Amino acid sequence: MPTWGWGENEPQIKPPAEGGDRISTFAQKVKNLFADTFDKLNGCIWNNATQNSAGYMSADDKKKLDSVATGAEVNQAAFAHFKVGNVTVSADTKQDTLTLVAGNAITLTPDAANDTVTVTHNAYTARTGQPTANLKPGFGDTITVTQIVTDATGHVTAANNRTITIPATAASVSAAGLVTTGEQTFAGAKTFTGTVHSTLGGSNTSGVVNQFGGAMAVNDQWAIRAGATANDAGFLEISTGDNGNEPIYVSQYTGSNYATLKKRAALLDSSGNTSFPGTVTVGGLKVGTATVGGTAKPIYMNAGTLTVYR
Repeated sequence: MPTWGWGENEPQIKPPAEGGDRISTFAQKVKNLFADTFDKLNGCIWNNATQNSAGYMSADDKKKLDSVATGAEVNQAAFAHFKVGNVTVSADTKQDTLTLVAGNAITLTPDAANDTVTVTHNAYTARTGQPTANLKPGFGDTITVTQIVTDATGHVTAANNRTITIPATAASVSAAGLVTTGEQTFAGAKTFTGTVHSTLGGSNTSGVVNQFGGAMAVNDQWAIRAGATANDAGFLEISTGDNGNEPIYVSQYTGSNYATLKKRAALLDSSGNTSFPGTVTVGGLKVGTATVGGTAKPIYMNAGTLTVYR
């Protein structure tokens, strides 16, 4: 705070008693006026200015004023932190820059004129209507499938292409491959957990149409076959083949994997005879014919009694 006064410039005025004149008397009055002004100025309290009262400008205020750029405006509302999931990205400086990085299958398109950024996901193309017919791959063809990868919240994070190659050959006893619609031979055991169904064609009314069989004893054959002799006259056949003397058995075993043979009935043995290991019960068995009055009549055995029907 300054001190007001004459300093070294105080005027020396003599009064009339000491040889002064009328001018000296006037000068004394002027001096007294200044002295009174100095006292009043020195009696004032000079403080730094505040937002509510005038005063001196402090050195700190001056520095702040000098740091304000030309055309500066009052600070506007702004974001200093961006939270993505559990991660917070904070500004490191007053005018920091937030950089957006495009991930897999993402395209960022900035528009500086309109202050916008467009985010586009490249792996998905919207479609309307019905899709085109399914394609039927052939031997040796490849199929490319797009696999969408998502995070725990269901957001798409990537799109990976996977290639499926169809085998170039059909399966055989010596190599893996495709199962075809024609005749095909498989090697090794095959296990089916569901129903295996073979349909006898409705338009086939004669001969054997479908069969399930194979080879045995090098050059003998076996089969379970379905056929028909006429419309609405289908049949099921259990057969063997080659020399005509390959027997057909119905057997019972004990233990797992057919360990021990217990009972066996021969539907047809090598001589064409039928035999059973136990009792055979027949409700009515035709055992022959008898001539009655010149006419052949059938003879049936029923519960041990022979009956001739007239």
